[in-house]
Amino acid sequence: MAGGGFFGLSSQDFVPALGQFLGSSAGLSASMIIRLSERWKAEQRAFSERHLSMVDYVYLWVDGIHVNILLEEHKLCLLMMIGVRATAARNSVALSDGYRESAESWADLLRDRKRRGMRAPVPRKRLRRSGTPRTKNTPSRR
Repeated sequence: MAGGGFFGLSSQDFVPALGQFLGSSAGLSASMIIRLSERWKAEQRAFSERHLSMVDYVYLWVDGIHVNILLEEHKLCLLMMIGVRATAARNSVALSDGYRESAESWADLLRDRKRRGMRAPVPRKRLRRSGTPRTKNTPSRR
């Protein structure tokens, strides 16, 4: 999945799937599929190795998403973490394979984020939908 979802699939398996996704399978040769999958693996590797110490989050959203694609282990899912910054900007923080109901899978994901410098979220003033902090002069929407 996140780290190796493409492993074990032949380039021929991608042509029909990407053809449906892109609207056409024209130009999807085996060599093109191999180049794309190598690029995606490199991008995922860079994403999963980036340092997180320069970003502060005020809120984290985490979930395990089951995807029904050629999984040998049907309980395996995509673990994801999205961080919300004080500006209300949202960032993908983690994307990994694991087991949704497994404390160990989530602990591994959190330990890896800590190893890469991520700090615990620091709650700040409540944000309005526009993304700006609520002040005492800001009218409430209640």
